Order: sequence, then C-alpha cells, then structure tokens
Amino acid sequence: MLGAFSQLSGCIDPEEKALIFNNVDDCTSFGVEESACVSQYQEALANHEIESPKYNSAQLCENDFGFNQCENKGSIWQPIMAGFMLAAVAQAVDEGLDYYKKKKRKQAFL
Repeated sequence: MLGAFSQLSGCIDPEEKALIFNNVDDCTSFGVEESACVSQYQEALANHEIESPKYNSAQLCENDFGFNQCENKGSIWQPIMAGFMLAAVAQAVDEGLDYYKKKKRKQAFL
C-alpha cells in the first residue's frame, strides 16, 4: 500500500521527479495546491477507467490484483485505482520533501 506519498524516478525525464499520492487529501497535506491535486486526480481517474484491465468476474480480477482489490463497474470488474502521480520540476519536489521531513521531525518532538 502506498504511504502518504512515494517518490518515483526512472519512468520520466531524468530532470523531473514525480510524487504518488493515495488521494487528494494526501496531496494537499503535502503542500500541493488543491486545484492541482484535484485536477491530476480527476485526470488519473479518467485514464484508469479507460486503461485499466477489465475482467468478466471478480475472481479473475482478484487472481491478478488480490482479494478486495477490484471493483464492479456494471458488467465488468476492474482493479481499484491505488493512487495518482503528480509530476513536478525537481526543485519543487525537493522543496516539498524538505517541508514534509521538517513537518515529520516537528511531530516527533511533540
């Protein structure tokens, strides 16, 4: 399962990094503007509906994705969307990671 965010590299331009979030709340709590989080989430959800594998039964889907990892979409089954990716310029990502680390350190001392 994904944490609040994960850093992704290797799949995109080496000058860019990407963050992966479980949901819009995780994205905004990381410090990304809500409009950007909502926009990227909606785009990912639309792509997921089109591009994710489709199965005739829950059992076939769960064979590939695991128990309770699929949802019924009418007459088909698809894996649930686990998160969405937000690509950003490396500097902005690094600044966000620094903010997140500082926030975590503060919480550890409270």
